[in-house]
Amino acid sequence: AGDVLAEIKAPALDAQYAQALATLASVTAKYNLAVVTLQRWQNMGKSHAVSGQSVSVALANEQSAKAEVDAAQRNVDHFVALEKFKVIVAPFDGVVTAREISVGDYVHDGGGNLTSAGSASELFTVADVHKLRLFVSVPEVFSYILQPDLSAKVSVPQYLGRTFDAHFLTTARGYDPNTRTAVTEFTMDNPNEVLWPGTFASVA
Repeated sequence: AGDVLAEIKAPALDAQYAQALATLASVTAKYNLAVVTLQRWQNMGKSHAVSGQSVSVALANEQSAKAEVDAAQRNVDHFVALEKFKVIVAPFDGVVTAREISVGDYVHDGGGNLTSAGSASELFTVADVHKLRLFVSVPEVFSYILQPDLSAKVSVPQYLGRTFDAHFLTTARGYDPNTRTAVTEFTMDNPNEVLWPGTFASVA
């Protein structure tokens, strides 16, 4: 968790961020001037040296300048959030099971490279493999056995003669109209992480 998977160079974003900071500095300076001006008009208003209308105008200018500062600050916050996405980090402990980009690839702000359908693809797939989820399509005629205390023995072709224990977690409580099966989910420990995600298994 927290390991850097990729760093994205975004010069256009950096320029926009710098511009937002400059805009914030500019409107902040104008706001500070508006505050000083308002204080001066208010002091003169107390001695009736200026009209009340003039004081009201100065107050309105100060409030307008404050609103511009708030808006500029929100814009800076927006770019700060985008800047954080330039560094892709692992969200949890695990292994990278798929890497969809290479050094030098162009990525879109909505994801990775565009697929044939025009949508953005993911950059990485990270899996926590110390514990796995097992999905079993259980035939309709055997659905009565799906109870919370149900356990299963799992065997995989790459480890002949070895079985792994899995425990019932939940079921879809509905049948696929094409296969007449219910997708049922089990959890299983993965000692020494010998099983890989996507493994095909036989279940008893």
